[in-house]
Amino acid sequence: MLQVLFPNVDFAVQLLYSSNSNRLSVLELTTQWLTAENAYAGTALTEYYIGIGSSISETTLELRFRSSVDSVTSNFPNRTLTRELAGILPLDAQLFLQ
Repeated sequence: MLQVLFPNVDFAVQLLYSSNSNRLSVLELTTQWLTAENAYAGTALTEYYIGIGSSISETTLELRFRSSVDSVTSNFPNRTLTRELAGILPLDAQLFLQ
């Protein structure tokens, strides 16, 4: 789960209420790597998160997100669930992915 905090100001509260309290909103998070010379390394990782709720305190707004699809990567569906990836697998199809 990912938590994002904002200051509790009127503008942010109005945005939160207009988005149905952060339910099913989409957050796109892109990570860029830098070289020792502070130049972009040319590779980036983009992750997507889905809003699952929010809370408001006197000073902050907290937005909560969960990963949209944990298994989707650039080589999906080439990856298969194996013992090396997940450890010992159950024999009776009771597999719970979290």
